Amino acid sequence: MPVLSWLLSLSLLASLAIAGPVEDAESLLRDERPGAAMAALTQHLAASPDDVAAHELLIDIQLNSNLAEIARKTYLDRAQETPQDADAWYLLGRAALDPGESMRAYQQAIDLDATHARALTGQAAMYRVAGRTDQAVSLYVEALAHDDKLLEAWSGLWSTQLLSEDPRSAALTAERASEAIPDTPEPWLTLALLRPDRARTYLSQGLAQNPGDYRLVVDNARHLFKEQDLEAAQKAYRSALRVAPEDPTVRTESAMLSEIASDMLSWAGAQALLDTRSQSGADALRQVDGVVAQNPRSSLARVIRGNLKQQQSDLSGAATDLRAAVELTPTSAEANAALGLLLLQQKQAPAAVAPLKVAYESRGEDVALGLAYAVALAEGSDPGAGGIVLLELEERFPYEAGPPMALAQLLMNLGEPGRAYAVLLEATKRMPEPQLVLAMAAMAQAAGRPAEAAEALTELGRRTGDPRFDQAARQLLGSVQE
Repeated sequence: MPVLSWLLSLSLLASLAIAGPVEDAESLLRDERPGAAMAALTQHLAASPDDVAAHELLIDIQLNSNLAEIARKTYLDRAQETPQDADAWYLLGRAALDPGESMRAYQQAIDLDATHARALTGQAAMYRVAGRTDQAVSLYVEALAHDDKLLEAWSGLWSTQLLSEDPRSAALTAERASEAIPDTPEPWLTLALLRPDRARTYLSQGLAQNPGDYRLVVDNARHLFKEQDLEAAQKAYRSALRVAPEDPTVRTESAMLSEIASDMLSWAGAQALLDTRSQSGADALRQVDGVVAQNPRSSLARVIRGNLKQQQSDLSGAATDLRAAVELTPTSAEANAALGLLLLQQKQAPAAVAPLKVAYESRGEDVALGLAYAVALAEGSDPGAGGIVLLELEERFPYEAGPPMALAQLLMNLGEPGRAYAVLLEATKRMPEPQLVLAMAAMAQAAGRPAEAAEALTELGRRTGDPRFDQAARQLLGSVQE
């Protein structure tokens, strides 16, 4: 199997930032790594079993990972073992999928502790979903009277008010929340949305309280773009690229500002390009045709048109546009990346090397781009150079799934299944993600080491609490015995 097939399924991931256990797990979730997040939380809760916030996040991950019954059983057992513990009943209410069971568990928590803000918030959320907004509002208000630092209660209250078509009350609630929990981004983001005439002020205040927060930084940059404040917007996008270098929309919007500053693209042209995101393929293509005609020096307009043509399977037209974009701006990371990826998709790996090299040298923190460059080298005429790039990526980004998966496939293609298996085994120990585990199990069979792989899977199951790893281990051993 070509290395490229591994690349196409990868998401852009961010590096793991070290913070508290819940913050670490939330960072892993943003990086689309629920398995690693569950492992981190399980390990933390073994040492700190009373951390309710960590339990909440673990439950939420399990419910979104098809592990709902595991979550319910875990917290039902906990509640039955400690029936006087209000937190245990609250957590069962959060884990239970049946509305009746959930409501009864929340009520049990409230009966044990009438001031249990989280349980009150849980009941309020259920009333909101059921359309009983008056009861939901009353419970959210009661919860906040007991704990005005509880974000879920604040966000639940303003969401319910919006559901009741009362944006003025929702804005007032968000204002109060910004005073109670100023170091939380959500109230500031909500205020900017509900009061657009004061969005700039709210986003600035939110950033002062939450410097470097991804959502605030990006929303602030986009607001300044919309206001056509070129100097302030460029500064804001530089900050946005520092916190979100992997975000393709942020990169595109920043590139638009650079072209506007160089008189290659008009503000109207930039807005027209942004508007195509909400249009159908044919309508978007017609609009971009107009932008290209009115902005003939815009490389970015051609990149966007090339990408649209590619989506409509016009690969020849896409290649023409992307080559023209590279000719207009030979050092453009966006144009070179788009052209290189198209050539790679068309199985023209040798031709893809040069544009991908230019793009990757410009965006060295872009792991997916680095993988594409390595793949082009590996599938072209220099597998050794591709392997070196993959090793460098794995060393620089140890919590990324892409580099070890691509490196293992390259080693397999070179006839070294043992080394391929070893690469994936080490990677799964760092980050127990399903795609890595499946790849490791497949490589184990190719390398003749299924028992060792099954043992590793069993250990991952113990660490994460995810029974699917144990099931995979049994299946692996069963396939050997047949």
